[in-house]
Amino acid sequence: MVVRVWKMAQIKLKKVETLSLRKTLLFKKTVLKMNFDHEKEKRIVLLREHCRGLITQQSAFKAKQVNNLRLGLIQLNKAKNRLTLYKQLCAHSKVSLNDSKNTHIRALQLKKTQMQLKLQKKQQNALEQKAQTLTGLKLKLNLLLSKAESEVNYQQNQVTYYQQTNDKIIKNIERLRIIMNVDLNQVQILGRSYKLQVQKLEQQMKHMIELILIRNTLKFDVKK
Repeated sequence: MVVRVWKMAQIKLKKVETLSLRKTLLFKKTVLKMNFDHEKEKRIVLLREHCRGLITQQSAFKAKQVNNLRLGLIQLNKAKNRLTLYKQLCAHSKVSLNDSKNTHIRALQLKKTQMQLKLQKKQQNALEQKAQTLTGLKLKLNLLLSKAESEVNYQQNQVTYYQQTNDKIIKNIERLRIIMNVDLNQVQILGRSYKLQVQKLEQQMKHMIELILIRNTLKFDVKK
């Protein structure tokens, strides 16, 4: 009976200990939970403050970015305006360059024309000098040709005179040979000498005729 009571007492004690242990564990768990909730609330507050700070920073950063974008747009508009101005200046410079180029080309053409005119004038002066020289040469040639003609006429007259004289001499020799019975050899020698003189006169006449032909050829060339 006592053992049974003892056992029952032990069982109850175990139950009480178990219940007490449970209560203790529950209390500890509750305390831990409260501590965890408190820490959690602190962390939440810190996170909220941190998020607010981040939001503030992000807002400030976004505002700064917006301002930067506005400034960038303003600078972009200024750059566009400058680009438009530069384009206009480039177009004006291009027109001025084309005008300068055309002026330079015209100046070169004018200079080339002036040089051509100077060259033509120089050539004309040279041609005039040549013409004057040719005129002087023509006059000299005409004088020489007139002298040559006079000389040829004189030589022709001389040839005619010598031929006539030779004929007369031959006739006289024949007469003398017949009359005086002159030696035939002497007569032949005299005839040969006169014949040589006649040949010389003929050569001179041919030379004068050649001079006349040369004169006529020169006249024809000068007329050309």
